[in-house]
Amino acid sequence: MRNLVVIGLARARPLARLLVPLLIGAGCLWLLSRQMERSSLAGIGPAQATLPLPQWIGALAATALSFWALGRYDVIFHRMIGTGTRDGDAVLSGASSIAIAQVLGMGVLTGALVRWRILPGLSPAQATKIAFGVAVSFLICLLALVAIMAFVAPSPLAPTPLAAVVIFIIFICIILGILYPETTLLKHRIAAPPLRAALWMMLFSALDTAAAATALYLLLPTGSALAWPVVYMAYLLSLCAALFTGTPGGVGPFELVLLTCLPAVPEAELLAGIVAFRLIYYALPALLAIRFLAVPLRHPPRAQDGLRPLSDAALHEAPRAELGVCRQNGARSLSFGGAELAVLTLPQTVTALFDPLRGKSRAMLPALAAQAQRENRWPLVYKCSAGMALHGRKLGWSVLHIADEAVIDPLRFDPSGPAFRQLRRKLRQAEKAGICVARCTEPQRPELRRIDAEWQAENGAARGLSMGRFCPGYLRDHHIYIARHGDEIVGFISLHANAQEVCLDLMRTRASAPNGTVHLMIQTAISQAAAAGYRRFSLAALPCRAGPDDSPLRRLALRLTRPGNAEGLARFKSCFAPRLQPLYAMAPHGPALALGLADLALAIRRDGSDRVHDDHEENAFAPAAQT
Repeated sequence: MRNLVVIGLARARPLARLLVPLLIGAGCLWLLSRQMERSSLAGIGPAQATLPLPQWIGALAATALSFWALGRYDVIFHRMIGTGTRDGDAVLSGASSIAIAQVLGMGVLTGALVRWRILPGLSPAQATKIAFGVAVSFLICLLALVAIMAFVAPSPLAPTPLAAVVIFIIFICIILGILYPETTLLKHRIAAPPLRAALWMMLFSALDTAAAATALYLLLPTGSALAWPVVYMAYLLSLCAALFTGTPGGVGPFELVLLTCLPAVPEAELLAGIVAFRLIYYALPALLAIRFLAVPLRHPPRAQDGLRPLSDAALHEAPRAELGVCRQNGARSLSFGGAELAVLTLPQTVTALFDPLRGKSRAMLPALAAQAQRENRWPLVYKCSAGMALHGRKLGWSVLHIADEAVIDPLRFDPSGPAFRQLRRKLRQAEKAGICVARCTEPQRPELRRIDAEWQAENGAARGLSMGRFCPGYLRDHHIYIARHGDEIVGFISLHANAQEVCLDLMRTRASAPNGTVHLMIQTAISQAAAAGYRRFSLAALPCRAGPDDSPLRRLALRLTRPGNAEGLARFKSCFAPRLQPLYAMAPHGPALALGLADLALAIRRDGSDRVHDDHEENAFAPAAQT
């Protein structure tokens, strides 16, 4: 008997989903009929006849603007999912799906079916994701708009204390989405939309609802006597009632709430405006959308993005050997006009690492901006040279000096000079302790793995992005040097090496390593680089110091990118008397630059991420500094 009841309830659930909205709509219409007088219905026709033609034309224009904004809303989700759909096709399918769904009801299901029909290249799963994403995010934006308007045009249906709570909750959700861009709920991975996408959603929601409210405002015979914000607030509340009840076309709840919010408007005139609004904003768009249902769009999807895997050949010939970290951090190649950049997709930005691998940077900045737009993110360039920064400044980008690369010419490196007094002292300490350094060709050696594990246990999990992490496969193309204390290996370093230069990457030491161990390994690497004919040896980046006259943006940027032991890092690199070459970060404008660097800093600190960065030098030398 219990099984029969369960089966019956399961079969009745879909029917209930259809009947409940219809019953709600019928109940609202009954309440509406009890509230209105018969004379109100009789006055609808005469009231509409008083509307001048310019108001009808204005309402049509506002309706067109509203549906364009709704279509642009779809573009955001096509980019997020990566369907490759052309923006124009996404606008038409999105506007058509809303036009039909708002008449038939069951918005997610109807919207998914319409999008799938109009765009043959769209899969059912993609259509459903877009329809669901549009519906949920629009409701959130709608609540935010109601909360904001509650302070502009107060309404008893939206008390300001409740509006303040809604705004606070949404603000907290935005912050959490930035801090934790991915989470798992019920075994499903959920990714928060990039902030740029969320801002566009809010903008298009505001534009859509403002245009729709304007159409209603123009169709009210006494609309000019009402303040537009009052009508806008009434429309937002009526739209909330229509969407949350799920009645087809919102019939019943929409009218009932609108009558409640605009008591000063005579019922006949208000009903005349509502009928005219339903004709122009509901019936006409639905009729136009049928055309696209009958003849779907046949444009083939374009490539999802312009990113391709990076080739070993490109990395070998790149001007910076440090780009070898792209073999581990998931960076891809963005090519345009004969130039090529290594880029990472982070939660809020598409970040270019360093200068182009080949070609001129002038052509790559617009290409990077276009790629970021395709992914609903902002472009960011991290640690580029002064030349590339100059091109960015000419394009109007915000540029900040964030670091200096410590560079040595191995062929001219002579540690006997007065500038190397501290280095000589460290080298004597290591040699006196009996440290011997040798080249290693076996990155899979278990001793290296154990040293790395000990280092991480003492200093925290190793992280990457523009620095690598220990992995034998990743290190097979590196130059590796090990330090022995007697028969025991007490440390190792790894270096990127390509046709142009050698660059320091991993450094690991045991806590028992004598002072000067890492200095001796680097000194040996510099000597062997000179023997191989290299003219450039990079000790990687040295963070900048904030000055008293720096702007707030620069102070924030340096705070976000400066490692915890920056002073110790500076002292270590100064031992080798390197030449400092400025490195810059840049983005199209100041807010994007601040957000991009914050996004990068969060990636640096996010445990377990595959796309993080760690200025590891100061950690590697912390144990040695204590001995």
